[in-house]
Amino acid sequence: MLGFLEYFFGALNPLSVLRSIEALPLLLGSLNYWVWLVLIAGLVRVQVPPVAVWLLSVWRPQLFLPDPFAAPRGGKLPLVSVVIAARNEAERIEGTVRSVLECGYANLEVIVVDDGSADLTVIRARRFERTGRVRVLALGRHCGKPTALNRGLESARGDYVLILDADTELQTGSIPFLLGPLVHDPDCGAVTGVVRVRNANEALVTAFQECEYASSVSIPRSWRSNLGLMSIVPGGFGLFRAEAVRRLGGFDTGLGDDTDITLRLRKAGWRLAFTTGATVWAAVPRTWRGLFRQRRRWERNMVKIRLRKQGDLLLPWRYGWRNSLVALDTLIVRVFMPWLYFSAAIWLLATAPLSTPVLLTSFYWLSLFFTLIKLLIAYDITASPQPRRFLMLPLIPFMRLMLRIVVFHAQVSEMLRIGSRHPYVPERIWRETPHW
Repeated sequence: MLGFLEYFFGALNPLSVLRSIEALPLLLGSLNYWVWLVLIAGLVRVQVPPVAVWLLSVWRPQLFLPDPFAAPRGGKLPLVSVVIAARNEAERIEGTVRSVLECGYANLEVIVVDDGSADLTVIRARRFERTGRVRVLALGRHCGKPTALNRGLESARGDYVLILDADTELQTGSIPFLLGPLVHDPDCGAVTGVVRVRNANEALVTAFQECEYASSVSIPRSWRSNLGLMSIVPGGFGLFRAEAVRRLGGFDTGLGDDTDITLRLRKAGWRLAFTTGATVWAAVPRTWRGLFRQRRRWERNMVKIRLRKQGDLLLPWRYGWRNSLVALDTLIVRVFMPWLYFSAAIWLLATAPLSTPVLLTSFYWLSLFFTLIKLLIAYDITASPQPRRFLMLPLIPFMRLMLRIVVFHAQVSEMLRIGSRHPYVPERIWRETPHW
């Protein structure tokens, strides 16, 4: 045991680091140069943007915190329709609706669309109808979240529609920051903000997701927004220009809601924005099984929507170079690079089994270093994750590895169309939907 610890932590020994640097030319020569070029390019793509975001946030913080909307003296606040699609959310729906009513924005309406719940969701949501600001629409039977959102969109009276998940809580003061880009820029079609984990303290798996949301969700969206490369406005927290969504015919009833509507907005020429001034607190899966199920669904939707249905975004002469870059980045980062790294690890294990443990250990410590940098940047910009989460830093690479294996399996299954039906859509709805 002592020998293993001495070997494992030997990578932190300055002498070991110097020896590794001296051996770098030999290591570089042992692999194809194009492989190292891809590895370095991947490192630059993943690690440079967070550092750039932090430097820009210090120099020009207004890039990530656009001015909130403020009604002129004597002017009227625009009506915001908050649409919440709910299914079997009796435990959380009251907290979600209450957080919207108490968010500090006066001119809003709340539309709760019940998607055939088998519990008390409808009854508990209707307790708020007496306020005169909440309407509850019951579909009667399960139709899927996109259909529920379309029903809410039909009933929305506001020029702006805020889509919230039924298990989220809106932070006070968020709506003016979401409205700012939409009111000030007529070409902006949708805005999102920071998603934080409301049940982060429940288990190790929820604590891990708090770190992941902070470093791998909020920070990437901040730099993508400023470059015009936003690839998703999440279906659980996004303020949309109602006119823009209606022009597109609403949400695709057979697929997910967020990725597809975002890419369709991009195709139609609408700009997408992100602000750190708006925050929603979301409930995340409480078990590893639940997390794996969620990520399998996300990855399969990535293949369905990004690679199949919206794959023509790759053609710059049809939708412009920015959209082409968004699609190309997805293809490289989500498909090509992970499989290349996986193949490289297998190749090293087969051809150089004695040196593979040393390389893997070195990559582990490098991963810890870069993860620490990203978490520090995320905390400085979004105040998340909680400082005590840094204690679990040594475990994060192993957790990511488990997720990567799950994602690989989902990706292959979807590419081969094995069990490709969307599990959150009823069979009758799925049969009516084009299968991408």
